[in-house]
Amino acid sequence: MEQVEKLRNVGMQRTHSNALDSQKFMVDCHNAGSLKKAKKIVDDALLKYQCVDIQLPLGMRPLAVGEQGEGVPVIENVDMQKEICGYLDELGVDYHIDEGVAGIIEIRRVKRIQPAIIKDVAHLTLEQAKLAVKETLEQHQRRGIKLLTGIAPSHSYEDVSNHISVKLREWLESEGRTVEEDDCHPGALYLKSEDKI
Repeated sequence: MEQVEKLRNVGMQRTHSNALDSQKFMVDCHNAGSLKKAKKIVDDALLKYQCVDIQLPLGMRPLAVGEQGEGVPVIENVDMQKEICGYLDELGVDYHIDEGVAGIIEIRRVKRIQPAIIKDVAHLTLEQAKLAVKETLEQHQRRGIKLLTGIAPSHSYEDVSNHISVKLREWLESEGRTVEEDDCHPGALYLKSEDKI
């Protein structure tokens, strides 16, 4: 776990773009150590860097996943670009392959975030999330609320019925609220400002 955290911290390199006053973040997947860890880094980047452009340098070399014996590298024979593109397709995330630089994928967040209060409920219980929604709407009655529930549940669990995004949406809709999915960010729910609880 310490190695994964170190890779995440080192890999998150921030750059800036003047276009549309947007920001661009570079997230290094090639040094992840394995395809599984690379996907985890992509998940973290999508959650951490919302509605900004993200660049994913994947590299063109074979992926070294460790050492065997006297420093002999163990190679995972995968096409990183193909695998990560496939994973982004599964998540429903729009991306662009940079034709000018080999091995780089860019996730372009063309749509800008609607003016809303952002609340991260991914690590809360359902009851805690309900309370957070109520308190937030009471404090900001003229604002919408975006609920971050984590990456799309179908990629985390075989049975998605107990995922907080599913339960939270069911509760809000049972209260007569209109809940929309935010197509800028997989797993996020948007509650309009006119809805009050």
